[in-house]
Amino acid sequence: MSHKANPQHTQYVVIMPILIACLMAFGMVRFIGMGTRNKILYIFGCVALIAEMTLKQVGQVRGARKRLGQ
Repeated sequence: MSHKANPQHTQYVVIMPILIACLMAFGMVRFIGMGTRNKILYIFGCVALIAEMTLKQVGQVRGARKRLGQ
């Protein structure tokens, strides 16, 4: 009776590119805020851009992306 050991593979859905794209879209709101002199839109856009840059840097850290099955 041969018993095959099934390795436990964990699959993840990568949402980082989608998240960065959404934050970039919200970052465009900053320019709308500058054009209309609306401080709330400008501040919201700046915060979105800072969050996007932070996530990009975190995603580039070695070990953040693990290969499937390791």
